[in-house]
Amino acid sequence: MDAFQKSLYTPKQKKLYDFICKFHKKNGYGPSYKQMSIAMGKPETSRAPIFKLLSQLHMKGYIYRQKGVPRSAFPMDLEQVMIKKYQNFKGIE
Repeated sequence: MDAFQKSLYTPKQKKLYDFICKFHKKNGYGPSYKQMSIAMGKPETSRAPIFKLLSQLHMKGYIYRQKGVPRSAFPMDLEQVMIKKYQNFKGIE
């Protein structure tokens, strides 16, 4: 796996990102931690793994979320994210 591929996302991050996309498209708002935990096959009370994945997706630019605002995670335009990541990786402006 090269550096560009590592900058994309892990299988767990992709699974959560896909869930957030589908949920947001269907409902118009982000899922709760409980809903994300269930979708990821984690215990409903286990928020730490979901928080970590959300933080990673946010840092990579795949989702936007407001700190302290419930259900604020929503997907960014993946095509634009990928173009920007590739340009940054290759040093293209």
